[in-house]
Amino acid sequence: MADGKGRLILLKLGNGADPEVFENIAGIKTRNLSINNSLVDATVPDSDDPGSIVYSSSVHGIQSVSFSGSGLSDDSATSKQLNTACLEQNRINAKTIVPGLGEYAGVILIESIEFSGEVEGEAEFSISVKFTGKVTFTAE
Repeated sequence: MADGKGRLILLKLGNGADPEVFENIAGIKTRNLSINNSLVDATVPDSDDPGSIVYSSSVHGIQSVSFSGSGLSDDSATSKQLNTACLEQNRINAKTIVPGLGEYAGVILIESIEFSGEVEGEAEFSISVKFTGKVTFTAE
């Protein structure tokens, strides 16, 4: 994984066709894939000695996988697909590629898309998506 370049962390959107084709989202300069496991307190006092020290015990609860990124806005088909999916609250099949590690695949919901720009600068965007349901991982 030491040889992986940040620009090779990709978010690819499915086109819904059969067979489905996945296209990179163009223009992303910074990327972040986050996998979180919330912990549930499963602490139970010792029933034989309830006055003794109670040690914390946890189990895994809800797992969430999300992707965020920002970069230059463009008029590509995937950018338009993202915008439409956000406005219409559609689900999209997607894949996130992490070089040297593998591919995460599942259905995403778009949490937010933001557009910004300076008077003399490029139009920029940022996006935040969350995988919903089961996410499959395929190692490289």
